[in-house]
Amino acid sequence: MTIDFSKQNNIYEKKALVYALYERFNQTFGNYVDLNIVKEGLNNVEKMTKDVGLGISAYQEDDKIYVKDDVDINTFFHEVLHYVTREHNGMAYSLVGAYSDEEFDNCCREFGQDRFVKQIAMLDESFTTFITELAIPETDYTNLYEFGTNFLRKYYSALINNGIDTSFLFTMYFNEDPVIGLKFKESFGSKFKELIDTIEKSNNAQYIGKIIREQRKNPSLTADDIIGKKLTEEEIDNLIEESINNMKTRS
Repeated sequence: MTIDFSKQNNIYEKKALVYALYERFNQTFGNYVDLNIVKEGLNNVEKMTKDVGLGISAYQEDDKIYVKDDVDINTFFHEVLHYVTREHNGMAYSLVGAYSDEEFDNCCREFGQDRFVKQIAMLDESFTTFITELAIPETDYTNLYEFGTNFLRKYYSALINNGIDTSFLFTMYFNEDPVIGLKFKESFGSKFKELIDTIEKSNNAQYIGKIIREQRKNPSLTADDIIGKKLTEEEIDNLIEESINNMKTRS
């Protein structure tokens, strides 16, 4: 399918381009997206009239998508993804449903309920960014969720390189499916909670200010002292390898 990227001079052209990109996504990866819901979302686009944060040119809220005139096509596609998956918060319900009540309560106690919810939310934002990247390979797309997105790039490539069907990732994201969520979560073993904690810490820009403030008070403090230890890139690479081996064993 040929996509004409030259036609994005106004919101109307950008809406048409986003729709065409969703059509191509379905053709390329499978019919995961209900194009009627994409149309519905694009019909519920409104001009952004309030400042919601530095550099934010679009956001999805309730049944509306708010955009600035200069929104780039990747960000527009990303927010439509949130609209399409809003009933189950992307992969969030698939993953939360994979926790037993005891596990869920333990994570809420260990991290605090707000932090635990943010960990799931940051992983979902990383998924949304990664799927946008898959859908629009013609352009570079980076945002606040680059750390988690980079993890997913590596994971997705490892699945393909080991001959493992990647469709479960799309099923987990586009449908509420705790069985698939459990398959994903358990493949990382006991380290999964450290993985999503690391992604949340690395993706959440609010920690930067916290680290700077605390280090001004006490320069000897490290980032790990202030926000807690994160997994290293090597540890994450090893965890991906462990997950792939578990997937091969169980398939």
